[in-house]
Amino acid sequence: MLLTLIVVGAGVLARKFYYGAPIRRATVGGALQPALQAKLPLAALAPSEFSAAGPAEVFDARTLSDRIDGKAEYYLPVGFVSLQCQRFASRQQPGAWVELDVYDMGAMRNAFAVYSLQRRAGVEELDVAPHAYRAGGAVFFVHGRYYVEIIVYEPSDVLAAGALALAGTFVERIAAGPGAHLNELALFPPESLVHGSIELQERDAFGFEGFDRVFLATYRFGDVEAMAYLSRRSDAAEAQRLAEAYARFVQAHGVTAAATGPAETPGASLFVLPEAEVYYFIFHRGPFVGGVDACRDAAVAEELGLSLYESLPQVAQ
Repeated sequence: MLLTLIVVGAGVLARKFYYGAPIRRATVGGALQPALQAKLPLAALAPSEFSAAGPAEVFDARTLSDRIDGKAEYYLPVGFVSLQCQRFASRQQPGAWVELDVYDMGAMRNAFAVYSLQRRAGVEELDVAPHAYRAGGAVFFVHGRYYVEIIVYEPSDVLAAGALALAGTFVERIAAGPGAHLNELALFPPESLVHGSIELQERDAFGFEGFDRVFLATYRFGDVEAMAYLSRRSDAAEAQRLAEAYARFVQAHGVTAAATGPAETPGASLFVLPEAEVYYFIFHRGPFVGGVDACRDAAVAEELGLSLYESLPQVAQ
């Protein structure tokens, strides 16, 4: 059914373990394959009371699947350039380590897409970077074109402190590069927004082929949860074509125009899936396509949709 299709969307990226993630080396004929030469001076970032445990390992598109257990398909279509991995051994806790995994995704949008789709639940927000959190001692963040994971060998205050210090050093010493901001994030109305819920679907959002570069944000109104979305297109004409195409897509799966809808709002429509009483608010305004998807409350769907619609005029040209 459409409801299942749209809620699930294009899929969720596989999670990595927090502790003891196995090192898998790219090999050819059983011998270590040095796919690339390290580009970043990771060994020099060692936290206090840690030392680099050997040289960095570097993986490219050809060898990435050897490092991350066949999950390369989640990174390769989203601008993946290389992965560099550097372990640091603890002097205070012999045999224990933290590992710095740096995914060069080519641009911040790509790095944020990977970060947001892999975000864990029940995390501790960090201020080491604009998009950063800690889970079980491990640290995850975006820094410009880089998506960074700092994995710890086991739960330990020593390793958790080392991971946090390593994150701070990375941000201080490694240049973020140009384009280190995502303007779309500021367009979502802040009221009732679930903190840390914004994510970026780079391809086929809601199962609709061609609906790419879509930001999603979760809102909570009492016991009603709603998902708003926004995508900036090349111009207003493309935005209108895409919004109308998506409306036809949902209607092909049993969604119909609601009996009541937004008044005096050009380019906006409210739809309903009658048997499930699920509502869809779809609009285009300037170069943006946006709306609210699969909401179980018509009033919430319309209120949130209009709030997002009205947040756009100052940047819609």
